[in-house]
Amino acid sequence: MEHRKKIEDLLVNGVSHVGVTLSDEAISKFVVYFHELCQWNAKVNLTSLSDESDIIVNLFVDSLAGSHAFDLDSAPSLADIGSGGGFPGIPLKIAFPQISLTLIEPKKKKTAFLHHIIGKLSLDRSMVKANTIQEFVKNKPADWSCDVVASKAIRPEDIFPAAISLLHPEGQMCMYRSQSLGEANSYYGMNLNREMSYELPYGYGMRILSILKPISHDE
Repeated sequence: MEHRKKIEDLLVNGVSHVGVTLSDEAISKFVVYFHELCQWNAKVNLTSLSDESDIIVNLFVDSLAGSHAFDLDSAPSLADIGSGGGFPGIPLKIAFPQISLTLIEPKKKKTAFLHHIIGKLSLDRSMVKANTIQEFVKNKPADWSCDVVASKAIRPEDIFPAAISLLHPEGQMCMYRSQSLGEANSYYGMNLNREMSYELPYGYGMRILSILKPISHDE
């Protein structure tokens, strides 16, 4: 009970620092998520992090900071590229259940965990695709697209140029980064729309969201 309280306090105070408020139901789901992640991580390499604060801040809180990059009131569809243990997609889905979520992850052991945690947390409108982004783009239905593509800790060169093939013309890509994406003449059919910096709680430092949008035919 004492351990649960510690996890809850770290989480609630942490997300408050980045301007997010969680419902009681969401907090309970995050506690379950934390314990399942730790248990599975002993068998499957879901994350290199093991300290409680590291997991909560670098995985949960940081993922939720991305919620400021797009309009959640419109119940967007979100594709999480290279999801690993579910980041940033599952924390965003827990906090904002109106999201329709697709987790794209090529490693079978990690997709087994993703299927498990979606069922454990009763996350509806959520699916897992055991593909690289390149495989998913090649095999997806012609009319499949989403509002937001998100990626955490994946190199841009591993995502471009396939990511644009997943987006609505008015959609956007949100990349979680430790430094600016930098200026370039082209991002494979996308423009760098803006970058948002934010500070993680408990002295974990600054992070940046790089937000890209498809270049319209009018530009």
